[in-house]
Amino acid sequence: MNHSSGPHTVETVRQEIAKELKGKKIPQRQTIAKWLEESGQERISDRIEEHVSYWKNHIIQTSTLNPYPSYAFCKFSPTEFSELSKVLCSVFNTSRAQLETFYNSWRDTFDLPDYPQPQMVSRSFFSPEGQEFCERYNNAPMVGSDLPSLIELNNTCSHKPTIVILAQDPLRSQQSDKLELGTPFGFHAKGCRESHRATKLYFKMVDVLLRKGYRVYLTDIFKIWIRQAGKQNRGIPLGSNADRFLNILEEELKIGDPVALITWGKQAANEIKKLPLKVNRFNFPHPSGGNRCWSTILNGQRATHANKVKYWQSKIKDWEPNWTNQ
Repeated sequence: MNHSSGPHTVETVRQEIAKELKGKKIPQRQTIAKWLEESGQERISDRIEEHVSYWKNHIIQTSTLNPYPSYAFCKFSPTEFSELSKVLCSVFNTSRAQLETFYNSWRDTFDLPDYPQPQMVSRSFFSPEGQEFCERYNNAPMVGSDLPSLIELNNTCSHKPTIVILAQDPLRSQQSDKLELGTPFGFHAKGCRESHRATKLYFKMVDVLLRKGYRVYLTDIFKIWIRQAGKQNRGIPLGSNADRFLNILEEELKIGDPVALITWGKQAANEIKKLPLKVNRFNFPHPSGGNRCWSTILNGQRATHANKVKYWQSKIKDWEPNWTNQ
């Protein structure tokens, strides 16, 4: 690869990559600026070569007969994990050390078959506001919380662009006097990724992005779900507690400098409008089988997993130019 003879700037780096990749997969200007800041003129050529090499070869690297290649789970950089810990500690009664314990446990069991033992903690992990709400929280048959997760292909590229998938809340179906901790859609569990009738579809959709060379950061707007007594899938409205989660979301969504944010479902799409985010936003119907809009969306086709994934792929194809040529 022929590198520029003079000092690199954001624009010369973009031009160099555009020439090598025929105008595709050009990083955002803010990403290149960060490269220059971190690497300096001495090592920026290495960053350029790594990016170009990865995108030239990623189709070969990720095309495999194995439907589930090797993934890296929650491989946050030290800076990213520090920022995430600050965000989570501002709303939960936890510490960076405790969060590291949770994430290490999920990483350790990520490739084990089926479903690991759920992570149960005291309900004091979250301190609800309001006396009436506090009573309902303490007496609820189930409380669940999902901590954000990050998934990518386990390969040599260490600078993949990040896509955020934003969902609504951490629905739970079990019953316990503890708080059940997990990750969005339970992707820390192999059973949820490969076997569960609903979430295996969600992971197939995420995998479309992973095989295109992105990291996917998954999070919920409302990170607590409180089950109503006698109602299997009905949650208690969070009231003023909902604002606490919205207040941290803007800072959270800066982590990893995402190139795009995709909401799954109407409520996530509506809530995110309240925040002055600069990242590109795209709305997608929730892929759940309970979403009755799918027959209309698919123009009368059956709402099978295959048809939903095909529709998802078509939307990604439409949206992707907005992510790579800024």
